[in-house]
Formats: sequence, C-alpha cells, structure tokens
Amino acid sequence: MSFLENIDGANFPLHHSEIRRIPHHPREDRPSFPLEDTVEFSSAGRQLAETVGSSSFRAARIQAIRSEIAAGTYETRERIEGAVSRLLDILA
Repeated sequence: MSFLENIDGANFPLHHSEIRRIPHHPREDRPSFPLEDTVEFSSAGRQLAETVGSSSFRAARIQAIRSEIAAGTYETRERIEGAVSRLLDILA
C-alpha cells in the first residue's frame, strides 16, 4: 500500500485512493483562448499620442520651461501652492 505524506503541509498520510484525479482533456476539447492581449486606441487617443510624442511639441515645451527657469518666472506662488495642494490631496 502506498502513502503520500506532507502534501500541502498536511501531517497525515493519504492513501492513493483518497487522491482526486483531474480528468485529462484532449487538446481539441479544451477551450481556445487568445494567446496574446490586444489593445485598441480611439482616434482621439491616437491623435493625442502623436501630438505629445512629436519631437517638435516636446522640444518647444522643454525650451519654454527652460526660458521660464532662466528668467526666474517658473516657480510662481500659484504653481507651488497648486503642487502642494495636489500632494496634500494624494496624502489625505
């Protein structure tokens, strides 16, 4: 008689007749699932991605921020208060 011990942390032996068998399903009986995920973006999403991702838009935004920093106008009281407010909302 064969016994299995310590299955899933159990401290008692199991007799082979107590083991539940899972039936085998041939491949053609198994449900078919897609092998990979797919994503579809709306036309507005694609347009936004193209606009934000374009190097000219990004370069212009970076240049504008650099100019504001150099002029000392980037860190305004309103921007700092807005950032602190958003941070406090996240932490609350």
